This record gives sequence, structure tokens and C-alpha cells, in this order.
Amino acid sequence: MGTGLVTGRCPAVPGYQLWPGAQRAFGAAQLGAPNATAAALAWSCNLRTDCRGFTTAGQIVLSPLSKQELAAAGGNNISSTGGATSCEGLYVRADLLDGEMTDDLTGLEVSHEFDLDVPYYRRVPWGACKQLCLGTPGCRSVSFLASEELCTMKTATCVEAGLGSGCVQRHASTGYFLQSDRAGTGADFVAGTPETSLHYLGLSSQPLAASEAEAACSPFGGARPASLHTTSDLRALLRAAEKAAARMGASSSNSSSIRGGTASVGGGPYVFWLYGVHSTSSGRITWLDSTRYVLPFNFSVSVRGGCTAVVVANGTASLATRACTEQGAPVCAVYAPGDPGVRFQTDSTMVVGFNDRMGPEDAVNFCAGMGAMPHRPVGARGREALAELMAVARGDIWIDGNGPLDLRPAALSNYTYGDGSLILPELWANDAAPGPDCISAAVGGRLNGWLYPNTCDEARHVACQWPVRNGPGASQPIPSAPSPNLPSWEDRTVSLPARVRLHRGGAYLFITNPTTYPQGVDMCKELGGNMVSIHDGATDTLLMQVGRAGLLGCGGRRDHVV
Repeated sequence: MGTGLVTGRCPAVPGYQLWPGAQRAFGAAQLGAPNATAAALAWSCNLRTDCRGFTTAGQIVLSPLSKQELAAAGGNNISSTGGATSCEGLYVRADLLDGEMTDDLTGLEVSHEFDLDVPYYRRVPWGACKQLCLGTPGCRSVSFLASEELCTMKTATCVEAGLGSGCVQRHASTGYFLQSDRAGTGADFVAGTPETSLHYLGLSSQPLAASEAEAACSPFGGARPASLHTTSDLRALLRAAEKAAARMGASSSNSSSIRGGTASVGGGPYVFWLYGVHSTSSGRITWLDSTRYVLPFNFSVSVRGGCTAVVVANGTASLATRACTEQGAPVCAVYAPGDPGVRFQTDSTMVVGFNDRMGPEDAVNFCAGMGAMPHRPVGARGREALAELMAVARGDIWIDGNGPLDLRPAALSNYTYGDGSLILPELWANDAAPGPDCISAAVGGRLNGWLYPNTCDEARHVACQWPVRNGPGASQPIPSAPSPNLPSWEDRTVSLPARVRLHRGGAYLFITNPTTYPQGVDMCKELGGNMVSIHDGATDTLLMQVGRAGLLGCGGRRDHVV
């Protein structure tokens, strides 16, 4: 099957190639909704074992397609047109290869809408499950629940179903869920490190300039192009890019490629865009998502100040900087929605410990997608909360903060939270030694110190906190959004009472988030009360015992609310 062109202006449909200009349906076809989106038409096609593609006019094609038929129907490829002028045409589903499955992925499951409706015995081992798919007509992937050895065949691959929508990320920190797609002629791919909550979606069917990559990734759950922070993720992505390049190289002579320079005929080099640029001043890569840590990897510089990419040449993938105007495949980073394990409060800050595992800089992006930040323990209450969190944690947890990135610290006093404020010595473990750049709270730590420096090139669990205003430093510029992981009664995280005391028939709610006096008055009214008034010594004593200096709001100062 020939490979058609998709430009940055056209909708990306993973697992499909767009042939602009081909509008005629082949063989039997059923008419879909004429105004349906490409994603909706692809969803309908993925539900069928006999669907081979769809037209942008709404026709679902049920007969096999050849490149000769596509050309006869007016379809153009890049070698003949040099570029598409319209997104009207035919999306063609990738053909399957005989006897081949893709690499095993953990924490993924193609949703039940795509279950293959044929009789078969489902309780088989994982290897037999994949063989069952290879021998069953219409099976394009298998999802496997390892705890019950439950095999489910699917009518769509994870790539086709859509990472984050039809291909759901479930309990990604475990091996309970396994997923494998039938190998096909399409070069789009899903890749990831086992038992982490981050997967990469490669849109090899959509060659575009680096500046268009962010817009191409956004439709997939608000994803952004990938930045790399752990060696395991780097290796997984290099391997996936090499396999994608091999499939593109094996295409017929008139297929398009995402070769460096302009899209053209041939076997490489193939460019896969990441979310970084080369800094001419430091000579290092700067990630555009503002994450600080950069793996100490080697990369070639084709263009100083260029854009970062995985480049596959002669079958071998490596990191390089290329001219940002070249044609390349965007690689999107898609995070799991989160598997919340425990919720607790530190003063008026809500903290959620997740069962998800990833690198520390990926944890920053994971929390930011929910309007939060990695946990930042502060003061005595922060130490108590760490003890509570680690008592139920399944493993070490990343903490917001790091040491100097360009200079090995001489002491633990060099380590700061993400806002630049110093981490108090009372939180460090007695046997902690300076050296690595990132910080984790370690299971098994003692009450006189829980934090340890830890190399940034590892995966750990994550704890996120709301709101971002907690702590002595300035607020971090993190998107504000209600978390989909919090129950409805917890979504007002800016006014969570840190303490509640009953006194003479009344309830006194202590809220420790900084606010102005007028805002404090409004906050108390929203909670069904009023700002506290002191009319006797007993009330004054209660407030002084429970509160701390600067507890009462007055004169428009930013203070705490009672």
C-alpha cells in the first residue's frame, strides 16, 4: 500500500494515512455522517473488522485498497505533488503483517467497545494470547489482565483506538495490564518504559516542521511533544523510532518519508521531533516545557540553535539537533490520568499520593496537568505528613526540589524547593549524602529525616499537592484546573480547613492559605460562617493555642484566615 501525505493543516488520525484528492469509495461502502470529524469516522471504522478506510466526505470503505486504485481515484502522494493543498481525501487503514506483534506494553488496555465478537477461550497465558490473535481473522490487538490470565482480542490497535481515549492507561505502575498490537505497514507507534505512567505517541504519518508539533499533539488529551528525562525512556523511544523507520523504509517506491530536509522519497534519515532546542550558549538541550534536568547523553549538532529530534540513519537512532523547518514526525508525551492511592492534608493543602511511577521531571508535568505540583513538605507539619505518607506508600516518592544542576553541591544546604526556597535541615535523613540532583522521600526513613538526594535518571512514585501557593516562596506558574482525580467535595482545595475546633457551641475553622482580608471574609461566608471575632479571654486562648503568629487577617494584609 502506498503512503500518502499528511500536512500540519490536516487532522492526524493515528494508524491511518491520508491520500489527498481521493474521494471515490471502492467496492461496498456505507455512508457515515457527512459532517463527522476524522476522529469520529476512524472510531466507526475501528469497530469493524472489514473496514479499510474512510473518506472525509463520510464514506466508510469496506474493500481492500491498492495504490493503483488510490491513484486512479485521484489520490496524490508526496512524490508527485510535492505537498498537499487540501485535506479532503481518503484515510487508509494500515495493513497487517503476517505473524508479527509489536513490543509488549504495560498499563494499557484497548477499551471494551473494540472487543472482537468471536467465540474463543479467554483464560490463556500471555504468549498464547498473542498467538490466538495472530491466528484469528479480524484481530488487530490483544489486551491482557495478568492477574486473571484474561485475554481479550480487539478490532483496533492501541494506535488506532487512540492513546488516552480508546486505548486507556490503567494502573500503569504495575504489570497487571499488558497490551500488544498486530504489526502493520503503518509507521505510527505507541512506546513506553514498562510499569511507568508515561507513554509516547509517534505520529509518523504526519510529517511537519518542529513548530507545528505542539499543535499536532494537543488533540490527544492536551498532550505536548516529548521531553526525555530517564535513560529507560530514551532507550524505549530510540527502539520505537528505529522500528518505525524500518517500516517506512520497507514501503513501496512511491511512498513518502519524513526524511531530513523536505519530505521525499527514500530510506532516511528519518526525523522524530522532541520538545527541545539546542542552546548555543551552553551547548546543551533546553526543554521547552520548562523542565530543568537534561540527561547526560551524547547528541550530534547538525544545526546550532536547532530543534531536538530522534534521527534514524542507516537503521540506527540517535539524538540530534536539526533545522526546525525540516519535515519530521511529532512524538507526543501522554500521561496516565493517575491512580490515586492516598489523600491527606498538610494544613490547608490537599496532597494526593499516586500509585504512578515516572522520572522526577515527568512528575512535574504529570502534576501540572492537574493544576498541581509535586509535594513540597514545609515545617513540622510537613515532616508529620511525610511520615503519614510514607507509612502507606508503595515505594519512594519524588519531592518538589533539586540541587544545583551544573555544580555538585558541597552540602545538603544547597538543595531547594522548586520555588528556590531552601529545604530545612530537619527534613533530611541522618545518613543522606549530597551528590545527585533530585530529591525523594524514602520508605523506611526516620522521623528525624525523610528526604534523600536521588539521581534524576530513575522512576519513582508521585505525590501532587493543591494549591500551589503553599510554602514560603513565590507561586509557581502552574496551570490552575480542578483535578479529575479528586471527588467533587474536595475540588475547592484553596479553602480546606487546616484545623477545626469546637468551642461553646461554635465551630472554628482554621485556613492557612495566604489571602487578603476581604478574600478571607468572602471565604468564611462561602463556608457558612464569618470571620472570627474575639470577645473574651477563652476565645483568645483557643486561637493562640491552635494558631500561630500572623493568624488573624487584618488591614488588608496577606495573612491566614480563621
